[in-house]
Amino acid sequence: MAGSGGRAQWVVPLVTAVIVLIVGGLVLSTYPKLSPVDELQHVDSAIKASQGRWYLPPGESDGQEAMRIQACEGIDAGWPTPPCDTATFDPADFQELGINTAAGRPSLYYVVTGYLGQALSSVTGAGFLISARIISLISLAIGAALTSWAALRLSLSPALSGALGVLVAVLPPVLSQGITVNPDAWSLAAGTAVTALALGAARRSPLRVTIVLTVAVTLTVLVKPNFVVLAGVPVIILGLAWWQERNRAALHRFLGSILAAAVAGGAFVATMIPAYLSDSRLKEAPQIVNSTLPPGTPWPYGPALDDILRNFVPMYGPSPVDLFEKTGLVGLAAAATVVLVAGAVAAAALSPKNGQALALGWAGILGLLVTPTLVYAGEWLSNAFFGYPQRYSFVVLPVLALAWAALRPPRPALIVITSAAVTLGVLYAYVRF
Repeated sequence: MAGSGGRAQWVVPLVTAVIVLIVGGLVLSTYPKLSPVDELQHVDSAIKASQGRWYLPPGESDGQEAMRIQACEGIDAGWPTPPCDTATFDPADFQELGINTAAGRPSLYYVVTGYLGQALSSVTGAGFLISARIISLISLAIGAALTSWAALRLSLSPALSGALGVLVAVLPPVLSQGITVNPDAWSLAAGTAVTALALGAARRSPLRVTIVLTVAVTLTVLVKPNFVVLAGVPVIILGLAWWQERNRAALHRFLGSILAAAVAGGAFVATMIPAYLSDSRLKEAPQIVNSTLPPGTPWPYGPALDDILRNFVPMYGPSPVDLFEKTGLVGLAAAATVVLVAGAVAAAALSPKNGQALALGWAGILGLLVTPTLVYAGEWLSNAFFGYPQRYSFVVLPVLALAWAALRPPRPALIVITSAAVTLGVLYAYVRF
């Protein structure tokens, strides 16, 4: 990757992170309730991870501390909760009968967020919920900073690099995950880190590339299994580099990326075994999760195909934060991602001589296809149908954004991106103040 100046390499990412922290902090201050997107279960998993219980067996009930947080803070949905001053909570009084549906799905996110959240809570005196949410927000800001840094390394101007990093982080559905407790809060950081490492591998030693990529993509899978889609990004980038260079070192780097993807695939399979056991436990209680198809029912290929195609607008769908739903910002976010996807298509189709843009374009497009396909393949094997949450594709957003950054000439495309970022900022200011 080409450099773009000394001081800008750290000033732009720092400013980007600060902007995201400010915007996210403002939104977080208006959202004390738990998100209905399983935040109770994620909070419970993080609390127990901080107590040394990194793995929870399938079917485990939510703990008293997590249930008290929901009872006292409320939940952003119509579900009734017991009074805050209840002495001992009955799990059956909570959604999913109080069963932690994240149990059986160990994640590095719970371990890191649990320990750091407890440490922050001890230092500041704040409750665990707000402390853990701040840790999530910091990780979102880190992802935005990495995106702007990678765009700078692709020779994008400092102003446009910062705008790009801010845009992908403050898209309302992304920000709503980044200010709550859930593993998807790490999507932006994980996606940008793996993509930047792959882009920077072109002149590194093959052995170093293999080790670094193997560690990176395996760690992302241990955060959340659907992040395994990132394992294909280095394969595409380094495979195209080898095809263009046709030398031994490039071939070895390409083979190293394949090895890294294979190891990540093994980690994916290993993490899906307890997840499958967890789903099997839930199927025994259809009143909890009504997702098992009755015997003889054809699997719904049509709705699955619709979701896969709809995934090309990954911002489409409801946001768990009412603030966004009432302002039309979700619709604007969908429009912004249409622009990003169009940029990836342009990079894949119109950049035959620009290896980085071509590879990033194809990596983004294939990522949007493969992610829901993997989810639906798992559902088909278990004869279940949950549908596809669009937030699972947020991990691909950095790839789409960096495909834009690599386009030459970038001016027309980035004018659109900058305009979208400014519009979002103006609307946020209007909503908040």
